[in-house]
Amino acid sequence: GEAAGCNDLTCSYVVCLTLPDCCEVLWDADCAALAVTECNDCDGTTDTMVAAIDFGQNPGDADGCNGPSPVYSGAFDGIDGFVAMNISDCGLIESPEMNVGDGVFLKFTNVSGWNNTDGVPADLPQALTGDHFFSSGLGADDPVGFTISGVNPCSTLILEFVDRRGNEAALVTFEGVTTLVDAVPDTGGEFTDVSGGGVTGQTFYSGSFTGAEGFGEGNLSGARITIIPGDPDCEGDLCEGGTGDCDEPRDIPGCSCEPCEEIVCEIDPVCCEVFWDDFCVSLAISNCVP
Repeated sequence: GEAAGCNDLTCSYVVCLTLPDCCEVLWDADCAALAVTECNDCDGTTDTMVAAIDFGQNPGDADGCNGPSPVYSGAFDGIDGFVAMNISDCGLIESPEMNVGDGVFLKFTNVSGWNNTDGVPADLPQALTGDHFFSSGLGADDPVGFTISGVNPCSTLILEFVDRRGNEAALVTFEGVTTLVDAVPDTGGEFTDVSGGGVTGQTFYSGSFTGAEGFGEGNLSGARITIIPGDPDCEGDLCEGGTGDCDEPRDIPGCSCEPCEEIVCEIDPVCCEVFWDDFCVSLAISNCVP
């Protein structure tokens, strides 16, 4: 080709994970050859799972809401085909969960959602980065928690978020790495990778977000989850040392080593229902053996 990228946005995105110049400079013969391999002979599919998610809320009666959040249908940062992830009503604090594909689940806890129009009629396309978004509560002391589960431990997971337009940043902590998601000016922007280029080795990953200063209101408008497949029969070593990551506290329930998780939660169900705190860690260290 004589330009960057190709017409199949998902295939273009997958190819450019390996060869960035294909989307930044020129779609040349090397890009086309990789597309044949990564995009199943360019048949419109790819083995790499890419889920584009638009955050918002369903119709409700709360003040300040304007009906159901529109699902973004345009192309944003090389991705289209967005699906909606909603809470039931404007401003309520809930724990929504959805299957984003191939048995991989994204779940939020302690999150609220909003749906204000973007200043155009509701029957017209709204901006992905506009006024429909997930939020930590205004003045909230507790962060919003989120998990991604059901991942093949030998696959690579890349997690990206996009913030709300304007000065609506969010501070995201994912698997111990903290990233400021603040890339969207009023005129557009891009996704921000919060996974350090990708994580692997687990079936279960977790994180949280707050306002930009580490507390208060933080806003995210959407997510992109990319899973680059590994060996489908791989089980990984999720229970290294008998505990795996169950020996690390987190502000959400559960851990990745299921045998150890079951032992701990039989002793203290709170560890699988509320959060995996220091007491859960001590139970794991005391009761889970190699």
